[in-house]
Amino acid sequence: MDKCLLDTDTFSEIEKGRNKIVMLRAREYRAEWGFLTILAITAMEINHGLWLSNNSRLLSKFAVTLANEEFLPFAVTTAVLAGKISAELDKRGIPIGLNDPMIAATAIEHGLVLGTGNTKHYEQIQQIGFPLQLANWRESDS
Repeated sequence: MDKCLLDTDTFSEIEKGRNKIVMLRAREYRAEWGFLTILAITAMEINHGLWLSNNSRLLSKFAVTLANEEFLPFAVTTAVLAGKISAELDKRGIPIGLNDPMIAATAIEHGLVLGTGNTKHYEQIQQIGFPLQLANWRESDS
């Protein structure tokens, strides 16, 4: 299995444990790599939702989960690329916010596949010429 950077939607689905295909991929990935690979941005996005829900049990559980994962750095070169991606999308009238271009730029910079269930969203980045590799973690390989 290729090393992947997981998008927030996929990491959140793993935490919820509801999608059997996503759970299978996560187990296979952990078996091969020993951890899931994410960004602090993903941790922030999920924590945002948990704080809004005011669920202290889930917040505590999520903090424990984060201690076992691999966090990739967000370097200045990645920030420049993310800004370029975001600007190009905005110019074409297809803004996707700031977090997703940051996640996509990190995957590109590290030569990783972006594991997501939101491929249509990220395909917009591919369509404007950025070399983003995608894997839909909601679909089985067979």
